[in-house]
Amino acid sequence: MDLRSHARRTVGRERGLAIDSDHIARHAVALGMIAGATDDAVNAMTKPIPDKAEVALEYPDKFYIGTFERSSRFDAHMDATGISLLLDRPGAAEVRKSVHMHIHYALLADILRDLAKTASAMPTDDAAHRDALRDAAKALYEALAADPDDVSNMTPEDEVLLLHAIE
Repeated sequence: MDLRSHARRTVGRERGLAIDSDHIARHAVALGMIAGATDDAVNAMTKPIPDKAEVALEYPDKFYIGTFERSSRFDAHMDATGISLLLDRPGAAEVRKSVHMHIHYALLADILRDLAKTASAMPTDDAAHRDALRDAAKALYEALAADPDDVSNMTPEDEVLLLHAIE
């Protein structure tokens, strides 16, 4: 069985995700998240979570909740149709968990607009989080405004990713 077929079956059936399994399968293979992959294979493409994420998934007959803290890792990137987000807690089978999300651009734009409307709810004395969010929003704005064919302003991290993609 080829890796893509295995990843499709693993992500689509065994994890029971109600999202485009072909999309997730492509990224699961790219991140090395198929059976037999080591934690190092996943860690090579992810970054440590600097704070905390809480996830709840509710079905009519089931409820799942998970927390991803500093020992966990994440990957976030854009592709042709939207953004992909991976939260991953590596480890032994009984503690290992991951969440994969793909959000199309129109929905992401609505989410960002709604966040902008509720930004005033953040405590005014929480300067560190306000600054971090403002800097991240500015970086996204500048990246979207930049010429995608101009590689002169690539960060060292982007250069390494490009080299790995070319290999």
